[in-house]
Amino acid sequence: MTDMDVKISENNIVSPSINRLIKNGWAAAVASALITVALDVYFWMSGVRAVLVYFNLIYVLVSCGLAYGIYRRSRVCAVLMLLLFVLDKVYAPVTYSSGNIVFFVMFMMFFSGGVVGTFWYHSKARSQDVSGTKVMLLTALCAAICIGFVASVKFLTTDSPQKAWHEFHQQLDKANAKGNFPARLDYYTVVQSAELSDKTLIYTYSVENTRLADISDSQLETQSRANFARAYCAGNMVQKYGLQVEYVYTQGLTEKSYSYNKKDCMD
Repeated sequence: MTDMDVKISENNIVSPSINRLIKNGWAAAVASALITVALDVYFWMSGVRAVLVYFNLIYVLVSCGLAYGIYRRSRVCAVLMLLLFVLDKVYAPVTYSSGNIVFFVMFMMFFSGGVVGTFWYHSKARSQDVSGTKVMLLTALCAAICIGFVASVKFLTTDSPQKAWHEFHQQLDKANAKGNFPARLDYYTVVQSAELSDKTLIYTYSVENTRLADISDSQLETQSRANFARAYCAGNMVQKYGLQVEYVYTQGLTEKSYSYNKKDCMD
């Protein structure tokens, strides 16, 4: 009997509902890895070199390996992929949007289905008729438990807005008290101060050894946007609590300013 004959025989024994769950599980793992790669490339091109970017590369490699395991009907790989996705969402920065929630639930269903499918595949009941409704209920129950766990952990570990702003104020006061300003960034730029006005953090730079008027707006805007993305886009202060960051470049009476908020993290 050839491998093709074995595969055809296997597909005739295993319910299409189970095969579909397994296929969705490994396909979701591959899709999750590709999306992570795309986001990493975007942040890298934006100037972000955070540790999170390198951690995501490990996530991509592990996801691809587990995807192959799920494709081979491995129960261990299916469970590990579900746990990896759950832990990734527990430790990821909180960003609330309808699109994020839809993708989160969709991938949780796919990975939960992978677990249900692989376990059912290895059970004695795999040759029996499988109720599509029963399979979906088991998948939905598994996904609901995982979603509830993620939501509970997020709720218990997320600071209140008042506490978050208070701690942010304290961090800024400590930086000022330590005499961190003024601080030279390069031959041309010196950070003079960092002050919080309402919900806007204002960095004031003085430009030296060249004329500010001779520096193009596009050059300053690119530099400011990269600084903002690297320092704030992955944090809750911008993503959840509405912090805006303004970069002001001054020289004599000449002044140029550039302001960024949560929307600029998505551009």
